[in-house]
Amino acid sequence: MGKQSPRALRILITDDTAASRAGSGPSLVDFARALLRKGHPTVVYGAVPAHVAQALREATVPVVDDLSALNFVPDIIHGQHHLETMTAALHFAGTPVVAACNALAPWEHAPPVFPTIARWIAVDTVCAERLASTGGVDAARIRVIPNGVDIARFEPRAPLPATPRRALLCNSHGLQDACAATVVRACRQAGIAVDLATDEVPAHALRDYDLVFAQTRRALEAMATGCATIIADRAGLAGLVTTTNFDRLRALDFGARAMQAAPVTEAGVLAAIAAYDADDAGRVCGRVRTEANIDVLADATLAQYREAMEAGRFPDPQECTQAAARYLRDVVAPMVKAVEQSRIAQSDAEATRDAHMESGRAAAAAAEKRIGAALQAREAAVTERDMALKAHDEMEARLTRAMQRALDAGIERDAAFASRDEARDAQLAATSMQARTADAYADALRAQGQLALDLADAQARLLALEAQLDAARRAQPDVQDAHPSAYRRFMAKFA
Repeated sequence: MGKQSPRALRILITDDTAASRAGSGPSLVDFARALLRKGHPTVVYGAVPAHVAQALREATVPVVDDLSALNFVPDIIHGQHHLETMTAALHFAGTPVVAACNALAPWEHAPPVFPTIARWIAVDTVCAERLASTGGVDAARIRVIPNGVDIARFEPRAPLPATPRRALLCNSHGLQDACAATVVRACRQAGIAVDLATDEVPAHALRDYDLVFAQTRRALEAMATGCATIIADRAGLAGLVTTTNFDRLRALDFGARAMQAAPVTEAGVLAAIAAYDADDAGRVCGRVRTEANIDVLADATLAQYREAMEAGRFPDPQECTQAAARYLRDVVAPMVKAVEQSRIAQSDAEATRDAHMESGRAAAAAAEKRIGAALQAREAAVTERDMALKAHDEMEARLTRAMQRALDAGIERDAAFASRDEARDAQLAATSMQARTADAYADALRAQGQLALDLADAQARLLALEAQLDAARRAQPDVQDAHPSAYRRFMAKFA
């Protein structure tokens, strides 16, 4: 007889994608599809976002948020996120559990400890170390199964060019992030056009890029598409993935510990870009599509399911009850207490806020009164100002009239001054004329005196002449007779 093929398993996957900060939704959908392709009916339980639940249902994977809705007992529980894992483990007490640890830090990824957990799966060596350092976890039951990629969705692109021309930066923080800004500057310096993706990148869109900056699952998807991939994010810079460092980086899930090798600097990013090798990127793509194929990793996980089922260890109820009590004490109780403390702190903060608000309202009322009084004072001041302005206007009008009167008086004064000056000039002219008249009168008096003197002198000479004439007349006959020519000369003198 030939070897009997393994029977189909009924698998229950727990997930809290809505609370997870690791963005496990796409990986969950790809993994569930891979299980279905292998003939294993799968159900997902937990807080799954609407778009992830829709994608699961489109893949014919049921999604429930109440385990009582299931009318069958699963063969295996694949536990992701401890709260949902423990809920399923307690609900199906006889079902073995394979618990997954997919991240190091978030609280929802804390490894649960329960007797029915037969295997722990770590996505990388970092998560394996976390499991190994958790009390109650048997190190012999830890298995490392790296993340995978659905190569059917991420088809390879055309061969890469010799020099990268277009780059894609996968960074959920946007360009405000220092790492993103540094990568963009380095790409532009290298002459490479760069686009930013803050959310999921459609599989077909990756084929448009030669170079991709990403980490973890997105980096794996970029490599499966054939893009040269540089591991970089806030945690640091791991550099370009090559066939030489592929195994080491994959063992670290292309994540935070790998990026701690160096900070993200322009020089470091430019060095990583300079290491670009189209042929080597093609070989990396081949390895990813062969070794990281989600179907291959699903087979490895199914093997762990069967090992867990074959372990055949069914702890007694008392042991499960005590384990549940420890979980409540060590995990749930601190969370509940933290929530309660947060609620109390919030309540206290609200009370303080209310007190501050009441105080603020009282202060506001007092302020309103002060504002009212100030407004009244302002209105009174405005009234006084208006009155003052009115008085000022009246004063200005009076001043204007006074100035006009002063101006008019000034004009009259100037006219009076001009008249006075004219009178003074006339007086001066009259005085000058009077002086000239007096001088002329004096001259006339002097001339009159002189004339009087001359007249008196002339009269005296005349009298003398008359006396001579009389004497001459008396002597005329004698002279005329004795000297006729002398007589004629003498008479001619008086002619």
